[in-house]
Amino acid sequence: MDDNKPTKPIIDPAPQKRGRRDVHDRKESEQEKLNRLMAEIEKRKAKIAAAEGAEGDRVGRLSVKAGLAALRVDDESLLKALEELAERFRNSKQ
Repeated sequence: MDDNKPTKPIIDPAPQKRGRRDVHDRKESEQEKLNRLMAEIEKRKAKIAAAEGAEGDRVGRLSVKAGLAALRVDDESLLKALEELAERFRNSKQ
C-alpha cells in the first residue's frame, strides 16, 4: 500500500446537526414549492378559461350561422332548446 495517498474513510462521518437556520431554509423551500404549485394551478385555470372562451366563440359563430341570433327568443327558452340538442348529440354517440 502506498503511504503517500490519503485514505478514504470506509464509513461516512456522522451527519452535521441541523441548526435553526437549516430548518428555516427548509421551510422557505417548502414555501417556494407551494408558491410554484399555486402558480401552476393559476396557469392551468387560465388555460381552461381560454379554452372555454374559444369554444364559446366557436359555438356562438355557429349559432349565428344557423340563424339563432335573428330569433327573438328569451334566454331560458333558448337554453332549454340547446340543452335538449346537447342531450340528443350525447345519446347519438352511445
